[in-house]
Amino acid sequence: MRHGETAHNAAGRWQGQTDIPLSDIGRGQATRLAARLPQLTSDLLPTVVYSSDLSRAVETAQILSMSIGQPVHHQTSAFRERGYGSWEGKSRAECAELWPGHTRPHDGEAWPDVYNRMTTGLSDVLKLHPDAGSIMIVGHGASLKAIIADVLYPGLGHQEPPGCLLSNTGLTVIQRGGDDIWRLERLNDTRHLEDAA
Repeated sequence: MRHGETAHNAAGRWQGQTDIPLSDIGRGQATRLAARLPQLTSDLLPTVVYSSDLSRAVETAQILSMSIGQPVHHQTSAFRERGYGSWEGKSRAECAELWPGHTRPHDGEAWPDVYNRMTTGLSDVLKLHPDAGSIMIVGHGASLKAIIADVLYPGLGHQEPPGCLLSNTGLTVIQRGGDDIWRLERLNDTRHLEDAA
């Protein structure tokens, strides 16, 4: 799932790997999702919790893990957001003015690198916890798309998927069946935010 909202999210600024904390709104979003997690079916209730090591993901994971009785979670740079280089801290309009015609920063992290980092990180987590019933990963909008792309487009995940926007605290569930095939069960589920609007 994606971390809660930050001031940069609200202002439409690229965050990338800059360490921006949750805003009060983001903490509220995480608290609302935390109240929903214990209602998941037992096979979906996480027994292991991981997060990016950036504070917005760490704090979101702390709020969520406490609600399911998993007070300790693992932090790793493998699940960090995509690096946006010189675009970080700037709005889309500022980037368009500074770098006309560019859809990605010239000095940012290339999609194949994001894909390899995220899928290797997931593979490492699965090796460390082979008997875990369910693993929760709290990460970031762009980088989590790499894992989703790997499920939706097997063999093509190294190409950045179109669309697939993840909302703050959007819940995505991916399950591996007995046939060892991964399936996307939920994508960007934000029902916990519906009555907060």
